[in-house]
Amino acid sequence: MLNNVPARLVLKTQYSQELLENSVPFKDGYVKLERVDNGGETPTQEQKKEPIRVEEVDSPEKLLEWVATELEKPYQQPKAALAYAEKQGYVFPNLTIE
Repeated sequence: MLNNVPARLVLKTQYSQELLENSVPFKDGYVKLERVDNGGETPTQEQKKEPIRVEEVDSPEKLLEWVATELEKPYQQPKAALAYAEKQGYVFPNLTIE
């Protein structure tokens, strides 16, 4: 924990997530699980979930900023950022990219 902010982790496997969730630092709140990144593996039927809707993103500029901030991936092109975000399970119903 740094400045009363829990450490942020991105885990690539279910096994890693289970190890983290069973650890003392996680149970004591010193480490927080933000999201699980499957490392590019094709999700199984069980892993597929409803996409997460992000209503506040309504322009290509906001998309680039959101992906850089929330997914920690800086992109220059909105189409590339959108493709990455959609792969991670996010949809942007108010966004139009020409």
